[in-house]
Amino acid sequence: MCIRDSNKTAPAQDNNDKKTDKKAAKKAEKDAQKAAKKKAPKAAPAADLPAISRLDIRVGKCVKAEMHPESEKLFVETIDLGDAEGPRQILSGLGGLVPLEAM
Repeated sequence: MCIRDSNKTAPAQDNNDKKTDKKAAKKAEKDAQKAAKKKAPKAAPAADLPAISRLDIRVGKCVKAEMHPESEKLFVETIDLGDAEGPRQILSGLGGLVPLEAM
């Protein structure tokens, strides 16, 4: 017959229970972090976005538009921006997308 002291076995079981509780808590925390990452939308860092103040956006009136003589997809446009320099001539690749009459 073997007699065991109940006080000696109880602490070992408590230690095992504490270890499993810690592991379960860590796993639950990691799962919560993964779920939060999946739900949160990714925003671009502010440094990667262009500063709007660096852009020079102007509105002008299209005075004249015609097809480019050497290309089927280019328009030669004369745009009046209201500058002292007068109207500007630009090329746009809208030839295959917008009809000439709409310009």
